[in-house]
Amino acid sequence: MVDDSENSLGEEWNMAKAYYQRLDSILTLCRHAQMTKNPQLWYDSLRGLFIEIEAKMTPKERTESKDKVDDLMSEMTKKENLTISVIPFIELELLLRKILNTHNMLTPKSYDNGL
Repeated sequence: MVDDSENSLGEEWNMAKAYYQRLDSILTLCRHAQMTKNPQLWYDSLRGLFIEIEAKMTPKERTESKDKVDDLMSEMTKKENLTISVIPFIELELLLRKILNTHNMLTPKSYDNGL
């Protein structure tokens, strides 16, 4: 008989690893978008990051992040004027990175088996 508990634990591990890999990919996109001065990609990747980590946020973090997302959305509507400020982008990215760090999602603990 196969021990299902080992398979179950392995699947959970794979999901955790996949989650951290997704976060890493999104953070890489954020950095690339910033460096190439691509506001649409930066906006999309920051929104994606917000969606990925929203479930792990406290209510206060969720409200603050949502407000920053809304500020950034307002800035993106100015796109036709070519006067997009990078400040809302930076503020949102710094806030989301702070939340990731607070919840140990940037540098997972050693008990995460090296993730």
